[in-house]
Amino acid sequence: NIYPGDGKLDAEVITRLHDLSGGQPIIISEYSFHALDGRSGNRNAVGFSAQVLDQSARAEGYATFTTRLARVPYIIGADWFQWMDEPPSGRTSDGEDVNFGVVDVDDKPYDLLVDAIRRTTPQLNDLHRASYHDPQEDVWRTSFAVKPTMVVPYLKDPPRLDGELGDWPANSHLSGMRHAQTFGLERSPIPLPNVYLGWTHDGLYLAMEVFDNDIQAISPLGWWWTRDAVEFWINTGPVDSTQNSYTDCSHQFFFVPLDSPVEEHHNGLVGQWHREGDALKDNLIPHPLIRESSRIFPDRYVVEMFIPSKAMHGFDPINRPKLGFNLHVRNYQHALDYFWSAPKEVRTQLRPGTWGDLVLAPAAEILVAAPTSRPSNRPD
Repeated sequence: NIYPGDGKLDAEVITRLHDLSGGQPIIISEYSFHALDGRSGNRNAVGFSAQVLDQSARAEGYATFTTRLARVPYIIGADWFQWMDEPPSGRTSDGEDVNFGVVDVDDKPYDLLVDAIRRTTPQLNDLHRASYHDPQEDVWRTSFAVKPTMVVPYLKDPPRLDGELGDWPANSHLSGMRHAQTFGLERSPIPLPNVYLGWTHDGLYLAMEVFDNDIQAISPLGWWWTRDAVEFWINTGPVDSTQNSYTDCSHQFFFVPLDSPVEEHHNGLVGQWHREGDALKDNLIPHPLIRESSRIFPDRYVVEMFIPSKAMHGFDPINRPKLGFNLHVRNYQHALDYFWSAPKEVRTQLRPGTWGDLVLAPAAEILVAAPTSRPSNRPD
């Protein structure tokens, strides 16, 4: 079963399955794309991947991904999940309520998807017959083997945690944020988030400005990752590309915006999620040591936080100035995901080896003056 939001195959998974089986053929037993504009009222309560912008994007996803599957010689079949939408109240076994259907709960077809199925089906056998000679250049997902690096400035005068970003130095801005690829993305006008990082001997400072005009978050005690949220991962030392599990130096933190203020300048919550192998015994929700300030505006939310050294096992900026880092931002209502350095399609939340590098600049380095204008990816 695979649900790829970018409509591409993971070479490491698919080719390894084929090789380990001695060259046996593969059937994709489930795949699908879903949106929030379905007629059944589904809200994707369980956070399935492969959410796309709208019904047009579902049709595009079906045609593109199904033909890509046919172009791999040893993939001999694929099963769309499923015929009808799930009940908007959730199916009885687990509450899943996703717009998976070719038809809605009233048995009315999604015309764009049906047309895509009718156009695509006659092509599949010919594509499969020619698959041994197909270069398949657009079939496989990039490996994200080349990881980004940011030099994180030392903050001689740390910013105030007040939900305002004007006192962050220009060289603390994280460059290289990217969209996770989903069908319909080219029709979205929403800018990339702005992210800032800095350090002191006492810990790390982090700020984010996320553009979102319709916040749809849920309780941090529930499945918070299915809706609007920010996840970020820190390893308090360098990570090798082969590291596929957590150690006591690996940490997963998250921020959930809350549209009902907890108190002034606190419109969200920071927590830490327990992963097998890390230094925690259980989740920390909220995190008792992390200080944060957040605000919600009509078109975005802003959060600043300080993560003290006590919250990061092994933090030693003098002797170990190179850290592992990854960040993922989800905009649920608009089917958008952003990342640095690798997306969740490659299971970066479980694989520290996919995290990029933060290099803590020497404390004596002179800081660049604070910017006098807004970053280029903030709308006027």
